[in-house]
Amino acid sequence: MSSGGTLVCRRSRFLLDLSDWVFLAFVVEIDGYYHFRDPCSYRRDRRKDFELQQHGYLVVRVLAEDIVCRLEEVLDTILAAVVFCRQQAHR
Repeated sequence: MSSGGTLVCRRSRFLLDLSDWVFLAFVVEIDGYYHFRDPCSYRRDRRKDFELQQHGYLVVRVLAEDIVCRLEEVLDTILAAVVFCRQQAHR
């Protein structure tokens, strides 16, 4: 898993927070408070999620606050997503 990067789907370029798009088609997006205050940012993120999902990527969104306050839950969620993606890759 890389610490982020740029993924190109169709004509769209996405900046990603954490990703493994080569082996697992898996993306983790970290949302701060500003994502919910700005409707344009929220809409852009939803469009990005949809386009990534159309291309077979699993998108997991976590709150930045949860990384600080609930790190174990966030890591458990990410681990579950990795396990799911591995199972899907072997089908």
